[in-house]
Amino acid sequence: MFNGMGKTPFFSSRDTLTGRPDRTALLDHLDKRSAENLSTSSGWGYLTVGIDRMAFINDALGIPGGDSVICGVGERLEGLSPVGSIVARVGGNTFGILIPALASKNLETFAESLLRTFRERPVTTTRVSLHITVSIGSVHPCDLAETTRAADILIHAEQALHDARHKGHNRHVAFRDPALRTDVTSTALALGERVKQALKHGTLRMAYQPVVDSKTGEPLFYEALARLFGDDGKLIPAGDFVPVVEQQGLADEFDRHVLGLVIQELAETSEVRLAVNISGETAMNPRAPALFHDVLQGRPDIARRLIVEITETVAITDVEQTQRLIQTLNQLGAEASLDDFGSGFTSIRHLRSLSLSILKVDKELLNNLLDDPEQEHLVRMILGIAKGLGIKTVVEGIETAEVAGWLQREQADMLQGYYFGRPSLNRPWVTPRRTGTPPSALTRVWASAPVHNLFPTAANVRASA
Repeated sequence: MFNGMGKTPFFSSRDTLTGRPDRTALLDHLDKRSAENLSTSSGWGYLTVGIDRMAFINDALGIPGGDSVICGVGERLEGLSPVGSIVARVGGNTFGILIPALASKNLETFAESLLRTFRERPVTTTRVSLHITVSIGSVHPCDLAETTRAADILIHAEQALHDARHKGHNRHVAFRDPALRTDVTSTALALGERVKQALKHGTLRMAYQPVVDSKTGEPLFYEALARLFGDDGKLIPAGDFVPVVEQQGLADEFDRHVLGLVIQELAETSEVRLAVNISGETAMNPRAPALFHDVLQGRPDIARRLIVEITETVAITDVEQTQRLIQTLNQLGAEASLDDFGSGFTSIRHLRSLSLSILKVDKELLNNLLDDPEQEHLVRMILGIAKGLGIKTVVEGIETAEVAGWLQREQADMLQGYYFGRPSLNRPWVTPRRTGTPPSALTRVWASAPVHNLFPTAANVRASA
């Protein structure tokens, strides 16, 4: 274990905001340990914990409020960490935790307990009480192929943190040295080959999830979602194969194939509108505007019913490239939607520079929504700013009538989630309603006071459901 980790060490420098050791101090501390202490045979663990959506917290609460949240997170991490741990502020919204004598499985358990605690308990300070989420990257010696320098430990953990955020935030990713990833690599290669075969033989399927009008409950469009199946006929989760598509350089071919399926569906069904999500690789490709120009030029009836979704984290990678792509889509008659808004670090000011039609609020913002006034404030702020900029809003991830009702009252334009319908391999717009099918989800919302009083046309909707 780390010698002397049970004692409070002297740190050469401290963070002025939190009073905790800073990055330089943590590195100095690690460098002073003997080579034995950082060898792969030692039982230690290191985590980098990042606060999710810090830009939105600053926008909503102001810099003093954001600083208060940072201090509160540091205090909580200190209180939750094992005795002898060192909690340091290693970045603007990130903390490092060095833990002595910790087995690999216990590091995983500890990381998951941190995630759960932040999800379930608000960070409370003298200024605010706010539910937030964190993302975590970790390093354990059993996942390193050889002795590693102190600086590399921090870098590896931050790489893992980046992966956690890229996968959607509010999760833990453990770094593993590529030299030890033979099992992971084999699985990824097999998945990649399955994707290639699906593209070659046309066995990739599309599922459709409704996005409904918050006032009428009627579907306004459907999100088209790619579905891949195994030899046993079971669905392979998108979270498993989509990263492989990007890692193995298949994104361009995959997106072209999916876009082709969506265009074909739009051509065959004149009344339906569809949304399709494109990968970061495609969105950032300088040839992306030309791709959409080639498939939509001279087809205005199809273009006006197509919505292209670009994730927030991708859009802010290169704002100018994103602007060019959105401008091309608008000129062709299609619409652009910013997906998972609130999952990245975008300041509200970025919205002004993008000619967006739709903003999709990240479902993670609905966590503890009805129990946390500050969380309500964040969502209300996003809805208000989008409305002020003339951008329509979609809130996704809705699973309960109570959340749907709150969003109706806050004048979200459109709603999406399991409460209104799961993704279906059947075409919902052509599937006849069976006798005895329950009325729409929104009708159930309107049927419960006081929400139905806000919509004088609700009775008409019930009669037609």
